[in-house]
This record gives sequence, structure tokens and C-alpha cells, in this order.
Amino acid sequence: MDDGSICAFSRGKYSDRKAEGQWNVSSRQAEETLPQSLSLQQSDRVIIESEGGREQAAYRLKCTNGKNEPVTIYVDANTGRQSRIVL
Repeated sequence: MDDGSICAFSRGKYSDRKAEGQWNVSSRQAEETLPQSLSLQQSDRVIIESEGGREQAAYRLKCTNGKNEPVTIYVDANTGRQSRIVL
């Protein structure tokens, strides 16, 4: 098993539905919502499930804080407001 081959794959967490969302905010605008205490590592366009169970277009901003700990912030791509923070 040390040859890098795939030994298992679960399709259960993936959807075949085409995700749609409103992208009214640029990635640069989303990144500007970050506090200065965070260092941006990676920015991605994603579709997440809102608290109401609907699909929401968002930017996933993977960051690190001053202690080099991971922090992920999701910014609503329609409004430009932070919608979720994962520590």
C-alpha cells in the first residue's frame, strides 16, 4: 500500500447536481474582509450549504493566525459578508 494507489473512494459526500450561485463579489473583495491578524494561505470558490439548507456561493479563505494555527473563513459571494468561521 506504499505505492500511492487509491484503495477506497466514497462518492457519498459528492453531489451530481450542478451548483449555482451568485458571484457578485470578487475574490479580492472577499480577501479584504480578513482581519489583519490573519495571513491568507489559499482562496477558493466553493458552494456551501447555508444554515437554512440552501446552496450558497462562497469564497473559502484558508488562513493562519499569529500562532500559525489554521483558520478558515467563508465569505458569501453574493453579499461579501463573512458567513462562517472554522477554527
